[in-house]
Amino acid sequence: MKHTNKLLEAIRSIAIIALVAVIGFSIAGCGEDDGDKKETVEVTANNSGEIEIQYNGGDVMTVKITTDLPAPNDSFTLNTEGESKKITGLTPGQKVTVTISFPGNYSNIDKSADGSVVYIQTYKN
Repeated sequence: MKHTNKLLEAIRSIAIIALVAVIGFSIAGCGEDDGDKKETVEVTANNSGEIEIQYNGGDVMTVKITTDLPAPNDSFTLNTEGESKKITGLTPGQKVTVTISFPGNYSNIDKSADGSVVYIQTYKN
């Protein structure tokens, strides 16, 4: 009986240690995530050396845009449905990569490039 009690006590101690370890690893695995999702699309400057990025909405929110262009066109936001940004002074035919960052509570973003225009549409979970 004495050995059985010691065995049960040892098993209980191991179970508590294992539970603490699982909780610790779960918390450590969470990390520092800003929750944003990112999508990229490539667009080509038109014959006038322009591209346009249009936020066709879904909801009023901030969509962060970054491009591979130099400042001031490297980063900006579109805040409301129907808002757009035209970038000029590019070389006709120049390819530009556009990265769209949107809140993680949005399940999807439709993005497409039609010639020199990028269209963005968001869908909430």
